[in-house]
Amino acid sequence: MDGLILAASLVLLHEARNGRPAPALARCMLWLGVAATLAANALYGLAWGVLGVALSAWPGAAFVGSLELLMGMVRRTRSAHPEPAAPGPGAQVAHDAEQAAQAALRATMAAGNPLSGRQLAEWFGLNRAQVAQVRQAVLAEANGHGGEGS
Repeated sequence: MDGLILAASLVLLHEARNGRPAPALARCMLWLGVAATLAANALYGLAWGVLGVALSAWPGAAFVGSLELLMGMVRRTRSAHPEPAAPGPGAQVAHDAEQAAQAALRATMAAGNPLSGRQLAEWFGLNRAQVAQVRQAVLAEANGHGGEGS
């Protein structure tokens, strides 16, 4: 049952991060999993009265609560995609996807939340080798080892 809760929560997280509505089946399975685990634990403690029910149901409630707290934290920290900044005076415009990816990686590194390799690949249509080149170029610049002109 705990696996069902985890799987349904991950589906809901995935859909939320991709800007899609939550599937009704995932919501239904989450609530069924929560109800089933709490009911099973509570029934186990029923022989010891109200205190037994409360103590037996507590681990299930703690699991569900902590999992949802974790999912909420992940949603809030990973759902915000950086908005591209409007080019200011003297700003260079990227001529290809790799240059655009480099600019985005520089900006997100400066903001303290650099794009992952997967994000670079998905957002700019790059393959693994191109992602590696982009990251290497930007990291070299950040370390003072030159950039596009070297």
